[in-house]
Amino acid sequence: MNFSPDLKKTGLWITALIFVFSFHACKIDPAEGISWDADLLTPIAYSSLSLNDVLGDSAFFETGNDGEAILVYRDTLAATNLSELVQLPDTSLHFVATLDSLALATGNIEQRVTLGDIAHQLIDGGDPIQAIIGRTLLRQGDTIDLLPFSGVSFGNQAINASEFFEFAIVESGQLKLSIDNQLPVDIVDLQFEIKNVSGSVLIQDTFPFIFKHTKLVEYYDMAGKTIESELEANLSDMTVLAGRIVIDTLDYISISLEPVDVKVLSAKAIFPGQTVIDSVQETTYTFPPEFADVEITKMVVSGGKLKAYSRSYIEDTVEFSYSLPSAERNGQIPRSLLKLLPAQNGVPSEQRQEIDLAGFTLDMTAGGSKFNTLIQAYQVNLVYSGKLVEIEKTDSVIVDFGLYGLEPTYVEGYIGKQSFSFSGEEAVAIFNDLNMERLSFSKPKAKLVFANSIGIDNQIKIKKLEASNSRTGKKVSLVGEVNRSNTPLVVNGPSLPDTNLVVYTDVQFDAESGNLDDFINVLPDRLTYDFEILGNYNGQPGVHDNFASNKSEVAAYVEFELPLEGNFKNFRFGDTTETDFQIETSEDINRINGGFFRLILDNRFPIEGVVTAKLHDQNMNVVQVLAQGTRLQAGVKNETGYVEKPTTTIVEIPFDREHLIKILEESSFVSFHFKLSSKPDGEAVRFYTDYEVSAKLVGQFNYTL
Repeated sequence: MNFSPDLKKTGLWITALIFVFSFHACKIDPAEGISWDADLLTPIAYSSLSLNDVLGDSAFFETGNDGEAILVYRDTLAATNLSELVQLPDTSLHFVATLDSLALATGNIEQRVTLGDIAHQLIDGGDPIQAIIGRTLLRQGDTIDLLPFSGVSFGNQAINASEFFEFAIVESGQLKLSIDNQLPVDIVDLQFEIKNVSGSVLIQDTFPFIFKHTKLVEYYDMAGKTIESELEANLSDMTVLAGRIVIDTLDYISISLEPVDVKVLSAKAIFPGQTVIDSVQETTYTFPPEFADVEITKMVVSGGKLKAYSRSYIEDTVEFSYSLPSAERNGQIPRSLLKLLPAQNGVPSEQRQEIDLAGFTLDMTAGGSKFNTLIQAYQVNLVYSGKLVEIEKTDSVIVDFGLYGLEPTYVEGYIGKQSFSFSGEEAVAIFNDLNMERLSFSKPKAKLVFANSIGIDNQIKIKKLEASNSRTGKKVSLVGEVNRSNTPLVVNGPSLPDTNLVVYTDVQFDAESGNLDDFINVLPDRLTYDFEILGNYNGQPGVHDNFASNKSEVAAYVEFELPLEGNFKNFRFGDTTETDFQIETSEDINRINGGFFRLILDNRFPIEGVVTAKLHDQNMNVVQVLAQGTRLQAGVKNETGYVEKPTTTIVEIPFDREHLIKILEESSFVSFHFKLSSKPDGEAVRFYTDYEVSAKLVGQFNYTL
């Protein structure tokens, strides 16, 4: 631990008031005034080092029951996590959506023939008898006894369907024919025909009897026929029966046509808005061979996208919608809606869309008892445009969509049986950080820990755990409980619903049950390990009780507990801190006549040693050696072996004026290096966590004031 006192620089007059000084001489000169010499004692630097300060990040000290220092070293050897257990492939689906259910707009096309029209047709027909009947029928409001007559025909009556289509090749459906007889008499033997203006007959039929004020309805199959927008209706003959009537020339007989459930192969039409495709599909993940037995029932994702790319060859506006009912986030499911403009001259319109799936939970059961399966729904809607367009049933919307880059943060299901190994070498820094020679520990303990936060149980064969010291060449394989190569260690995992639980399985070692003393006292700088793991050894396909999150893992780490009690040789540590001579100006320095430095060393470690102290400039070049191999006295143990108070060692270093001024001008840092050893050799020493060694550098300067 570095410590530099935050002492405010002051002038010599204020400093002289703060610190203790003594007068050496006093001179009174009438010409020059009064002057005198003074000794000023000032602190320059301070450093204190405890046990924790001499270690790196590889280890730490704990305090035992009676305050003794226990060195604890813990190092993770290896770990496996969710990304190594389950890897999700991208899904890419390609489908061509053709207009399988393309429907025409529905609506009535009606033609009406009045009683007045029939009268004029009889008058103009050239038959004198029928002409008399015709003139009689024009006597509006008269009551007459109408005689029967026949041979009534009207030739071709134009029917215009252009407000619906220009042509339509029918795949299926019917044409509804309605004849509404609102004449005041019955009609028999009505012969009727509807044909395209090009001549092809659509309907040809005879109706034997149609009562007055009644409607006759018939349906005709149009499959395979072509319907044109220009149609002709021909009432070629009918017989009107006798009856007493009141003449109203507006009485009529009407003929209407209406498409019913007409699906077309192709048409040039003004298509109504309609859903032409509405499909729900199940998509099953196919995992890579190494994960082929994985059965996922639930997944939460932190990243990934739903991508859709659509191309429409339809010459009308199309909306393509995609949804993933299997996914949910805050009550919402991911949806994609693409509006595709009409294709132009065979060139498709295109649209792309991406949806971020972060935070969504995926039900992989397809809403039931399946696994690795998602439900995906898509729909193609023809948008009403009011424009006449030509569309064929084979016109299509081509869609590529899928899930890409899914990153699971949590999965449930059956993760599968997987064999893997933890093997390799791990550097050990602890003994380098301690920086001791001929180090030996008393009563060491060790354990091998397996921490499992994945919801699976494992079998582990511990095949090897070896300590080696690259400096000495020594190697020791740990024996005792660790020899489980023929008896696998069972490492259990947490169970649902405890998804945040970590289950620890320890293998304990001590000096009595094996060779732990030899293993530790190799002072290894490297551990070699080899563990064989059968993951989910007792899992069963179809039993979906495994789980894992992106924070869970199966990890193996080694832990050593070393009471700092034993033989220590050349225990090295040190510190560097800034200096503060409390001199403000060169004029102040010129007033110095001489002086000395005092190095005050307090040691609570029960071992003696040597200290080296040096002053350095800004570039850490040595300006002055203050102590070189100076003896540091050991702390004195009481009857219980504990050092209550430090032992103080004081070193004084005198300097003449010229040498001292050079030090004051150039020095910026002071370094302290300690080397301690237990005496006599072989005697065991116990350290406590409150032991420390401190160094304080003070200066006593003689000033002329």
